[in-house]
Amino acid sequence: MYSHIVWLSDLSEQAKACLEPLRCMALMGPARVTILYAGNEDSVESEASRQHVESLKTTLAKTEELQINLEMTVGSPTSAAGAYGASADLVVIGRTGASSREVLIGSTAERVLRGTASSVLVVGGRPFEDIQHVLCPIEVDRPATVPIVHAARIARTYDATCTFLALMPFGNEQPAQSQLSNLQEAVHQALEPSLRSELKARYEVGYANEPSEGICEVAKEMDLVVMGSQNRTGLARIFLGSVSERVASRAPIPVLVARPLT
Repeated sequence: MYSHIVWLSDLSEQAKACLEPLRCMALMGPARVTILYAGNEDSVESEASRQHVESLKTTLAKTEELQINLEMTVGSPTSAAGAYGASADLVVIGRTGASSREVLIGSTAERVLRGTASSVLVVGGRPFEDIQHVLCPIEVDRPATVPIVHAARIARTYDATCTFLALMPFGNEQPAQSQLSNLQEAVHQALEPSLRSELKARYEVGYANEPSEGICEVAKEMDLVVMGSQNRTGLARIFLGSVSERVASRAPIPVLVARPLT
């Protein structure tokens, strides 16, 4: 499904946590993988930096089907992700990086989510093993087709169960059965018959006053979250952020924010 993946890596130990989720996404193609490091001029020209990035390539290259390139560029990680991600289907980034200041000033992953046109896989939480359970939260009042398709294709590839989730606020008077029917219809309309027939799908309806908290709670039993981007703009985004950004920053597992494939 993904033909070109950009892995935005830094020199931290946390970057290695991206290896297995990246490998899973890349083998669906198989994809061409660009390992991208962006920093100041001294770090880009450093032999230690070069050796570190080369070691990541060596580890990833153990999967023989993958074509892997290295790119080291002077500049901010966010700008580099935007530039290289423009020609990619997917950008992969770790949720935490080398700088603890990210906790205070907003993480690179958050900025990449906002500034990159391609899908973004944010890797964080517990150690990743494989994909057996995929979670796809859906806003049934205005369902987005793209994340449903991404989630279903990933689940089918790895023979995983795909759980489609609809959350309602407490006090919502709409019957749960009605919401469940709407959820099933949204998935039915989004997927081609051949994909539907091959998919191990589950449908769940729950309650949560704050959607991101509800999603993160359900995600504890999953391996990957796939969701869309609400694309808020202006003051609403500054003060509230999007549900996908909050889930990506807090989920106990990797989160794929899916956007249309180019």
